[in-house]
Amino acid sequence: MGDNTLSQKNWLAPITEQLTQLLAQQKLPHGILFNGHPGSGTWDLGYWLARQLLCPENGLWGPACGHCKACTLILAGNHPDIVHIEAEKAHIGVESIRKANQFLVKKAQLGQSKVVIIQQAELMTEAAANALLKTLEEPTPFSFLLLTSYDSDRLLPTIQSRCTRFDIRPPVGSALKQSLGDSPLIDDYANMSHLTQLQDKEQGQLFTTFETVFNAWLMQPQQTEELVAFLTEHSFALGWLMQQFTAATRKAYQWQGIREHEGLAKLSQSRPDTLIQAITLITHASRQLKQLTQANKKFVIESLVIDLLKLISNNAEKRPR
Repeated sequence: MGDNTLSQKNWLAPITEQLTQLLAQQKLPHGILFNGHPGSGTWDLGYWLARQLLCPENGLWGPACGHCKACTLILAGNHPDIVHIEAEKAHIGVESIRKANQFLVKKAQLGQSKVVIIQQAELMTEAAANALLKTLEEPTPFSFLLLTSYDSDRLLPTIQSRCTRFDIRPPVGSALKQSLGDSPLIDDYANMSHLTQLQDKEQGQLFTTFETVFNAWLMQPQQTEELVAFLTEHSFALGWLMQQFTAATRKAYQWQGIREHEGLAKLSQSRPDTLIQAITLITHASRQLKQLTQANKKFVIESLVIDLLKLISNNAEKRPR
């Protein structure tokens, strides 16, 4: 992943400019939090900043050259002075954070700086967050903690207060469409919730599969198993479900510029108030899943699909023939 990834997300430029100034002034804070929706560029910024910190070719924290030994090792994922932490089984455990803390205490092997990137830091357990807090409060020289988050509200307030925060806000609507270029998955109402399937080819293919599953459910609403399984297994799928009902609401109100697909025509035949009720149900389920354990996820999803089925069925019965 190089700087071309950042150039494709032009909304990141103001943040990289701020960080470049801090690097040049050697005033970069020890803890940094990049917060934004999936696909907005949280990981891109963390990775970019790590490269600036670890490349020795242009002085202390100068622009990364992209071709020295350090840059080559980062690109290969083998640099000894960087640790990347991500969730295992939906959580980041305390042992991972303790190992990172121990790493930051040691002397750097190639240069001066040591970097830990914690991806989706909101997935830390309470014990893990408390272990990280001590390192944030008592940083060692030339050590940097770069946190990325899709939902910073789930982070401990004490973690947030000890990090310099950068919120990533991509453009929406036609401006986002213009930034991302042509895509069969984008329309005039694209926003941050669409970034995942638009920015990642694999996620885009998964989104297409989701629409196939969702459309099949619309044709035979009593067959809920496949839709429930998909929503339960894939973390972004509930947001994709929300997109379907939001687009259908716009179409029901005869808005223009909506991306057409098989299921949308059928779903938009529902009354607008029914579609709005569906959106409320999905929102409520999403909030529940932020608080409940993974063991409860399938139950929440099953309940949601059953409630949506009731709404759609009642709407079909009341719709004028």
